[in-house]
Amino acid sequence: MLVFKCKCGSACSASDNAVGSKIVCLQCQEDILVPNASDADCALIFCNGDPDGGHPVTLLTLQHQINSGELHSFDLIWQGNNWLPLGEVYNLPPPPEVYIDDSLPELALNFDDLPAVEGFPKLPKRKKKKKVRKRKARGKTAPTEPQNLRQKIWQVLRIVAVLAILCWGGIRGGRILNFILKKPSYILVINTFDRDFRAKIMNYSWQECIKSGNAVFADIYVALPCRKKMRFEPINLTASPAAAGQEATSQAMEPLSPAYLRVPLRPNCDTIVNPGGRATLGVYDFSQLPELTLQTPELRNLSREIAEGREPVSASKVCQQIQELAAKLLIEKRTDEFFSSRDFRTDKLGINRAVYAGSSQPPKLPSELPPLSLVYPLQQNISFKNGSVMFDPDNERTERTIMLTSKEFTPEKGLSVTSGSPRLSLRYEGQRLRLQMTGLKGKVLDQKKKSFDADWNYEAVLQAGKWSCNWTAKYRVPSSDKRKTNEVVLTFPAPKSKKK
Repeated sequence: MLVFKCKCGSACSASDNAVGSKIVCLQCQEDILVPNASDADCALIFCNGDPDGGHPVTLLTLQHQINSGELHSFDLIWQGNNWLPLGEVYNLPPPPEVYIDDSLPELALNFDDLPAVEGFPKLPKRKKKKKVRKRKARGKTAPTEPQNLRQKIWQVLRIVAVLAILCWGGIRGGRILNFILKKPSYILVINTFDRDFRAKIMNYSWQECIKSGNAVFADIYVALPCRKKMRFEPINLTASPAAAGQEATSQAMEPLSPAYLRVPLRPNCDTIVNPGGRATLGVYDFSQLPELTLQTPELRNLSREIAEGREPVSASKVCQQIQELAAKLLIEKRTDEFFSSRDFRTDKLGINRAVYAGSSQPPKLPSELPPLSLVYPLQQNISFKNGSVMFDPDNERTERTIMLTSKEFTPEKGLSVTSGSPRLSLRYEGQRLRLQMTGLKGKVLDQKKKSFDADWNYEAVLQAGKWSCNWTAKYRVPSSDKRKTNEVVLTFPAPKSKKK
């Protein structure tokens, strides 16, 4: 989903497929061109009674609703192509408790002892007739006729044919039974080759996959745990038809390695295929993620430094602590050729059974799932209680956010800026470290000492060991045309150094 602003200032939303088209703003009824990226000043919220796609709001409106208590922690917000509870993104109080009135009468049923029901006499049992068997005389054996060799061969062939039919029928019947019970197998193939390819397994259709992508085989039914042959063939999905014809002969002489694999399958299980074991997957333990939080003296120092207008020298240490906090969730790196959902959770890999099958099979309970999750690629966006980080075990210079402990900030003497949940963004840009904080509210004075309500933003950049910090206030003033207002932007540079 894409979220963006109209010229009138209201937030709008559209699907990813609507990029480049026009939609009608519900506020001003004007046509808006759908951009190719979401506006950072907008968010998508889902509350009780909203349509399936939720409703878009600006961050200013969202902050007002949070401060006024209109939103709760169980409401949803769209982040990273997923609906997340609002309580995981913002620090919100728990929902109000529901109290039961003890004065209400309780319903009760009192059954008196009932007399025992008289029994009935049992029917007499039928007597079985004993079968009379003729005994053979002692010391005598019945004469046996010698069997013909041809009859013995035909008897063995009939037995083999019956067993083959039973095996074939059992395999077909098992697949049909799993189809009725809605126990399909899914296969995710990671493209570890250096080109596009297509794959085929059993009698299912070919699945094409671009370079550095993956392909999913959905609704594959097998009777029992088994191994099936999967073939790989090189193709060119990105080249023009003329270029593809020229490269067809050269690629035909260069088969993929491996050209096929024996993939283990099991009913109602997902299988991840890593051809050649060239891709590195991460094994994470997200069970402790709901309780994960960063509470360190460096974070409190960083909050005080920004609140008091000093240089945020503790930012580098906080960045390192966020990286170390997320590193606790990574258990190990694996390069196996096959992975199974019996050993790892595969929900982070994009295998959504409801999307592919559309079946009414209830999802598995958390207690029925393995404790560890399988993730590809190795990099993972991790959101904890008071922040988030794009975690990469091989690169510490990634983007992250953290919630500050201070609620009030002083951009300049006499001015105060507040926020219920100030979130600081820390991002590396080459050799620079950039800190940003938006969505703060406060008063601002113009040249005539007139007070206005303004939206405040904070930005600090560390380059070559030196900090440059400033506060920016945006507010609107009436214009000569009474129907319009003008936007005014004021910048307040923070002092380069300030003693405690």
